[in-house]
Amino acid sequence: MNNFKKQYSILVIGLFVVLSILAVLGSRIGMLGLGIFLVIFSGWWFTRAKYIWLDYQKMYKKTPKNQRSIWNRPSQFAYSISMYIFMPLGLAFGSLFIYLAWYIRS
Repeated sequence: MNNFKKQYSILVIGLFVVLSILAVLGSRIGMLGLGIFLVIFSGWWFTRAKYIWLDYQKMYKKTPKNQRSIWNRPSQFAYSISMYIFMPLGLAFGSLFIYLAWYIRS
């Protein structure tokens, strides 16, 4: 199962990179694809955020004490930043890219 998650993560990151490159080159397909990707990912992030957060807190408690640090400690501030800043930005940029790909003629 862990290998599947790793392959899936690499596939999602690769898709994001390819769509970003196409969007930078001015491709309407790249902009539309990147917009759809961001909207879907932000929606998924919103629905799964609490479960991911609770799982991360459980994993941190199981982490050996010598591997714990201030950098990997779960904090409510990080959760709030991701939910109230990054997720709405993903929706906004996704909607913007869809708008630009659909209405702007090159």
